[in-house]
Amino acid sequence: MSANLLMRIIWLLSGIGLVLSVLREPLFQVVRLMPQPAWCGGGFRADGVYPGTAASTLLARARHVGSWLDGDEWQGDAETVWLPAPSGLIRVFVAGYPQHPDCSLAVEVRGSDGRVMRLNCDLPNPGDAWKPWDFQVPGGADAWRLVARDRASDACGWLAFSEPIAIPSATLSRWFVLAQVLTTVALTLTLVWGPGLLWTPAGSNPGSRAAMFLGAGPLCLLLTAVFIWLFAGVVRPHYLGFAIVTLLWLAIGARLLRNPPALRKGECRVLAISGLVVIAATMKATYAGGPEGELYAGTISRTLAVGDRSDARISFHVFQVLAQHAAPSSVTAERYFSPWTFFSRGPLAGLIASPIALATSGPPPLAMPDDPWEPFDTTGFAAHRIVLMTLASIVVFALFAVLASVVGEAWAVAGAGLLALSPFGVHEVLFTWPKWEATAWTLLSFLFAHQRRPVAAGLSLGVGYLFHPLAALWAPWLALWAAGRNGMRIVPFISGGVRFAAGLCAVALPWMTAGVLASHTSDAPFAGQAGFIDYFTMADGGPADWSSWSRSRWMNFSNTFLPFWLHYFNGNHPSISSIHAPSGPLVRFAFGWWNTLPLGMGLGVWALSMWALTRAARLFPAAFWMLIAGPALLLVAYWGAHSTGLMRECGHPLFAATIAVACTTASRTHGPLGRIMGHPLFPWLQLPETLLMLWLTTLLNPQPWTGADPVLNAICLGISVLTLGVAAWIVYRSRGMISPPLDSRSD
Repeated sequence: MSANLLMRIIWLLSGIGLVLSVLREPLFQVVRLMPQPAWCGGGFRADGVYPGTAASTLLARARHVGSWLDGDEWQGDAETVWLPAPSGLIRVFVAGYPQHPDCSLAVEVRGSDGRVMRLNCDLPNPGDAWKPWDFQVPGGADAWRLVARDRASDACGWLAFSEPIAIPSATLSRWFVLAQVLTTVALTLTLVWGPGLLWTPAGSNPGSRAAMFLGAGPLCLLLTAVFIWLFAGVVRPHYLGFAIVTLLWLAIGARLLRNPPALRKGECRVLAISGLVVIAATMKATYAGGPEGELYAGTISRTLAVGDRSDARISFHVFQVLAQHAAPSSVTAERYFSPWTFFSRGPLAGLIASPIALATSGPPPLAMPDDPWEPFDTTGFAAHRIVLMTLASIVVFALFAVLASVVGEAWAVAGAGLLALSPFGVHEVLFTWPKWEATAWTLLSFLFAHQRRPVAAGLSLGVGYLFHPLAALWAPWLALWAAGRNGMRIVPFISGGVRFAAGLCAVALPWMTAGVLASHTSDAPFAGQAGFIDYFTMADGGPADWSSWSRSRWMNFSNTFLPFWLHYFNGNHPSISSIHAPSGPLVRFAFGWWNTLPLGMGLGVWALSMWALTRAARLFPAAFWMLIAGPALLLVAYWGAHSTGLMRECGHPLFAATIAVACTTASRTHGPLGRIMGHPLFPWLQLPETLLMLWLTTLLNPQPWTGADPVLNAICLGISVLTLGVAAWIVYRSRGMISPPLDSRSD
């Protein structure tokens, strides 16, 4: 299949995604089974839930009662009216603690002989959130009702439930949701990648070509988001989002049909690999359930990982602020970001994702995104997650662009494949904080610096900073590289560094200044970026003296760079465990794929990379010290929060640089290193570790989520494994094009 035909198919699928977003509301509207006003008797009170219980947009049109009456002490009963037995599934939203020994919720079913059978609610305690309980009334029943009992007066001694609603058949829901997920992926690929592919001149400079691909689509979406933000108080934001996204889709389609892009073979392969990784990650996110102790499990903002990192939903708060037409320093914004602020991290990822989320789903919730989890929710979180995954995947193309300018297209595809198929590479696409996006622009900054374009290099790093502040840690090294490429005489050297700094400051300083000058409506201890600077003087998250500082820095180094050190010597550290209860050894071991370089790269790739770096220290000393050793030492000295490995914290650019330097060394080295790293079978050896990272703790979860659709889960699992396999096959085919190693020489 040609690249142009595939792009047109993706464009058509993205149009279907827009149509499905319009059809969802009439197809899946809430059908009340108890229209009468007096639907529930007894002592439970309307809205009788703990005040902190997250309101659900799915619950907006369903009445509910609860036993939390100014405290947990109240006791009483509740029962609904009797209803004729329906056909199909019934959904009831539940909050509180139905599994408390002195609380219960059940369905009473009355047969034709007058006997009553009881079906107890088996939903795990939702706590201070609403979760769906789906059931079906057995055949042969004459009538049914809900009954609840609260005999508890201790803490957590309350429960609440909604009126029952009819939901469409599982088959219709399953296939509609799957279609909406996949077409939203197509729409995101079209809007994020399309403008850069279609409007980039064929003969442009490699750096400019990469910048156009990385920036054109996101820039269109960013401008759309700002327009929606400004006029959200006049026109409903989801109407604006749908209208402008549709216009962008039509413009891309017209250009695609009239003047399709001219892509090189290597670019086509890298884009295919990136798209397949996005689909694989999306299917993992659509799979109901994750590892035992998953953060925000059972809600739309589930992080798909264990631990205390809520960063995966911080960008979503930008979307919530935009949709409410709220100011960055308003009470609304402060409530979402506390104890940080809107200015603490870059806003680009959240803004870029907002138009697509509005167009395909609708407005976000006003409260925290703790609505009951759905594979594709109407609040925009699933769509928002898909956009952030697609944005993260651009790091694969950015690494390809860097390597293509240094070692050629074949080795560039091989290096991009190493990152795309590594456990850490896939995990950080899946975990939707914008650190890969910042890394992509950091790589582009290096490419411009290498091409003796220091101002463009500084501007690019500034854009990366507006995705995530970790990009700033690479400013000194890229400034040195830009200055050195400008000449080693004093005046050209200083000139190159100054021009780099001018480009960086032109983008980063206005944002930093806004963070400092913004007034705050609440006590925000981490206003602006000040909290990140404090990491230099902290030790494992607390104040440091020399002893604790040196001990935590040794932990930074050993847990990051020594294989299995984190698991065997620091496996009981609280930050590599669930916040709900201590995690088992399997879940703790799985943090190695996220925190450490050896498991994050895959043990085979890591071993070969260390071999290559020892050669690079001799062959390319400038690259080794300025791109590997120097940044690694700075990161070890900098990170003063939890010392359980630097990869997830700020090691993303170092991870990409390690692969880039290793591939460069292998491509220019005669002997077994080049033959092994260039062997076509290498991606197949890499794939098992990535699949274990994705699925091991989920499939071996001893308490899987009870709200799962087993058929949809099986489909998601199959598509995820298949797409990663196809990506490995593309890398395998590309590696066969690698030429014999070049003579050992530096560029």
